[in-house]
Amino acid sequence: MPPRFPEVQEPDVKADDFKAVPNQWGFFSAAPLPSAEELSEWYRKKYYQTADQRQTTYQSSYNEAELAHKRLMANQLLHAVELVSGAGGGRSFLDVGCGEGFALKAAHDRGWSVEGLDFNADPARHWNPEIGDRVVAGDAYALLDQVVASGRQVTACVLTNVLEHVLDPHHLLTTLRRVVEPGGVLAITVPNDFSALQKALVAEGCVEREYWFSPPSHLHYFDSASLPRFCAGMGFEVRDLYAGFPVEFFLLHPGSNYARRPDAGKDVHRARVTLDLMMADRGMDSFHALYRALAACDMGRLITVVLRNGEPG
Repeated sequence: MPPRFPEVQEPDVKADDFKAVPNQWGFFSAAPLPSAEELSEWYRKKYYQTADQRQTTYQSSYNEAELAHKRLMANQLLHAVELVSGAGGGRSFLDVGCGEGFALKAAHDRGWSVEGLDFNADPARHWNPEIGDRVVAGDAYALLDQVVASGRQVTACVLTNVLEHVLDPHHLLTTLRRVVEPGGVLAITVPNDFSALQKALVAEGCVEREYWFSPPSHLHYFDSASLPRFCAGMGFEVRDLYAGFPVEFFLLHPGSNYARRPDAGKDVHRARVTLDLMMADRGMDSFHALYRALAACDMGRLITVVLRNGEPG
């Protein structure tokens, strides 16, 4: 019989080795799921292919517009959190998988007491050195377990582009219910996958395949309906839902179809950054209202749900 999880000879595994299976909440999971050991080995070979060269998903440079855009996205996230929680005022803010640290910096600047967890602290220390000493490096999930074991709770927690990677989203949200204090806030951002737009792109021949289905890198696939449904089923109260820029709109036009014309990718990215910054000039309230409306239409490449925590079950 073939192995349960393909041997990893190259950094990527073919999506054809998996299938997408829906569950009771409506999101899809890759099947078969790897074991924890298999997944760890895959990441080791993908990101540590040689002893002296470490691959990373983070860039070493951004132009001024890109940096302004990253700060805008971080400030929008904090705006959404504070609409539910109130202003920072010294309360505790935890970023699980904090990456380059832009959300941590935004929270720090707004008066929160911040802490970040990530497998690698270097990107945050490089891009946001002011909060570099607030990032704890190591196995983020093990570090989260240590927070639970200590009995410590936080006022707000954010989880950006993490939930789709973990083996067991149910377990992670159960853990986060114990980390976030009763009445506290959890914000989760994931890719918006198997959306109506993506299905239309395949049906119309704008793309040749379900490009968003990319196991084992992404193991779970949420959209604007299934993510809040899943979180509500875990005992959270859904307070807000907003989208990210609908970059897949560009796939509808042959001249900007970056899936068929990779050379168009840089121009598409530049257009996304420019448009977001222009629209944000109208103020955060208007900008956030626009992206709430896009989420209601199941549009946008990312979706963010903002939750209030009740008493742990």
